[in-house]
Amino acid sequence: MTAPLSTLDRAHQQEQRKIAAAVAALSIQLWRQNVQQDNIVGTSTRWLTEVVRLILRGRQNSYQLTSAYIQAIHRLSLPTAPGLVIPALSEPNLEQIRRSLVYTGPGGARKRLAMVPDAVPPPADEPVDRETERRTEQSLAEQRAEAMEIAGKMASGAAVRHTLAGGRDLLRETSRSNGITTGWVRIVQPGCCYFCAMLA
Repeated sequence: MTAPLSTLDRAHQQEQRKIAAAVAALSIQLWRQNVQQDNIVGTSTRWLTEVVRLILRGRQNSYQLTSAYIQAIHRLSLPTAPGLVIPALSEPNLEQIRRSLVYTGPGGARKRLAMVPDAVPPPADEPVDRETERRTEQSLAEQRAEAMEIAGKMASGAAVRHTLAGGRDLLRETSRSNGITTGWVRIVQPGCCYFCAMLA
C-alpha cells in the first residue's frame, strides 16, 4: 500500500510545485513590467490587480489538484468506504491577500530603497573626480535595482503562499468534516531511512 500512496503523493507534490513556479515567475514578471522605483505607489496598482487575479486562478488549480488527490488516496486506502464529499473551494480573504502583497512588495521596496544612501557631493574646494562620481552613481543604481528585485521576489513568495492555500485549506477542511477520517498515515518515499520506514 505504501508504494502506491507514495507515487500519488509524489505526483501531487510535483504538480503543486508547477503551479507555484508558474505563479512565482508571472508575479515577478508583472512586478518588473509595472512597478517603477521612482513612483512605486503610482505604478503598483496594476501589478496588484493582476497578481490578485493570478492568485485566484492558481488557487482554483491548486484546489482541483488536491481534490483529485484526496479522492484517489481515499479510494486506494478505503476501497469499500463511501465516497468522500469534497468541500467547495473556500472564499479567499481578498483584503488580507492585498495587504500581504502590498506589505512585501511596494512596502518592502520603499523600506529597502530608503536604506540606499544618496550620493554625497565632494567638498566645494576639492576637484571633481568624474570617474569616481560615475562609479559611485553606478553602485547606488545597482543597489536600488537590487532593492526592487528583492521586494518583487518577496511579493512573489507571498503570492505563491496564497495560491497554494487553495489546496492546503481543502486538505484541512476535508479531514475535519468528512466523518471518515480517524487519524493520519505516514507516506514515505523510496529509499527512505529505516527509521522512517518503521514509523510508516
